[in-house]
This record gives sequence, C-alpha cells and structure tokens, in this order.
Amino acid sequence: MTQISILSCRKAQQKYWQLGVLPPVAGHMTLIGWRLNPLPVEGGVPHSVAVLLAEALTAVTRVGFPSSLFDPFWRQKGTTLAEDDFVRSLGKGGWCDRINAVWRRIPAEIITVSTRHPLTMQMLFDDALYPWAQQGQVALFSAAETMPPELRRSDWLSLFGGDWAERVARLAIRFPSIAGALRPGVDGDVAGLFSLSPEFESAVLTVLEERTRQAGMVWNPCPSEDAFSECMRATLSV
Repeated sequence: MTQISILSCRKAQQKYWQLGVLPPVAGHMTLIGWRLNPLPVEGGVPHSVAVLLAEALTAVTRVGFPSSLFDPFWRQKGTTLAEDDFVRSLGKGGWCDRINAVWRRIPAEIITVSTRHPLTMQMLFDDALYPWAQQGQVALFSAAETMPPELRRSDWLSLFGGDWAERVARLAIRFPSIAGALRPGVDGDVAGLFSLSPEFESAVLTVLEERTRQAGMVWNPCPSEDAFSECMRATLSV
C-alpha cells in the first residue's frame, strides 16, 4: 500500500525550487510537496495528490488555467464541463504572438477554463500542451463567489515568466477578486502557492490539511526550507 505525505513550507526563498523571483515583491510563497512510499517511477503529480489538491483548492477559491482540452468552439475533448464552469478563447493574436507561442511551445490559440469543480481542475495537472512536469502550467485564483476576471492573452502569457508572482500582484490591482496563483516548481514535483494575503494562504492550508487527514494521508508542515528539502530529497534533485 502506498503511503502519501503532503508537505508544506511557508516563506519560500531559495532559487533551486525554480519558482521565479523569491521572495516575491508582494505576497507570500508557500511550497507544497508530496512524498510517496514506495517512490513513483515518474515525476509530476500522482493522481491521488492531484485529486486532493483539486478538492482542497476548489473548496476555497475559483481556479482558472489555460487548457488544450477544449476546441475553439468550447466543445470538450472527451471531458465533462460543469454548468458553472467558464471557458474563454483569447484568440491566436498577431504574427508575433504566434511566433512567441511556438517558442514557448504552447498552442497559438489560448483557451482558458475557470472552475469551482475538482474534476475540472484536475485537468490542469494532465495537459500535454501545458505540461505540469515541465513547468508549463499556471493556475490563477480568484474569489469563489464572483465571475472570473477577464484577462487578456498577454496577461496569461506574462504568468509564465520568472516574475509571475509580481505579475499576479499587478493583475490584482485591475481585478481585485484575484487572490493568488499556483505554479509547478522543479520537475513538477513541488508546487508554489502564491498568496496575496496571509488570510488566503491560511485558508488554503487549513483546508488542505483537513482534506489530507480525511484522505488518510500524512500532513507534514515543515518549519524551514531545509527541513522541506530533507523530506523531499528522495524525489527532488536539489
């Protein structure tokens, strides 16, 4: 039987997590990790961990992310869309945008999904054109009770850069409903939870702890990055 531990560490600052500029200019960066025994063969997010993260995060916030699992007419490609999910096409942009998309190895036409449903959110961990394990994905959090912010194509592309946390903070000035974001760290074996307020950070971690214990997994909050690294050493090359 596989034993699973969920790890967390607040106030991340080290570069080797590959989460861009740390510490962020504004807000808080928390590391979320997982340890499986026996160890998985492949990197990325194991299915049971993806289910856990999706259930915890959608319980607290609305989650938006780019997806290649919908066609330009918003028909699902073998997926199920909940009735209050929102799908938007941001277009293909101009020639420069299309060249940039090729360079970034992402689709020319960017389609985004915004959801409060765990099954929909799980798609962001398993999208071949936005590969989590290759740090090619990003999720944006906004207030659960409101409509998702209508970001432009350039806004979403800016979240793939090294200054993504600062970009999220800037977007929150235009869209006050934005609460934070999530991006994969090194090898997709760790996630960076960026929160614009300590209240949002605490809300996410509280629910994550509750869901972890309910699922029969081990909740392991680490007091320092060194302790987090030690727990993750078998799955991360740091």
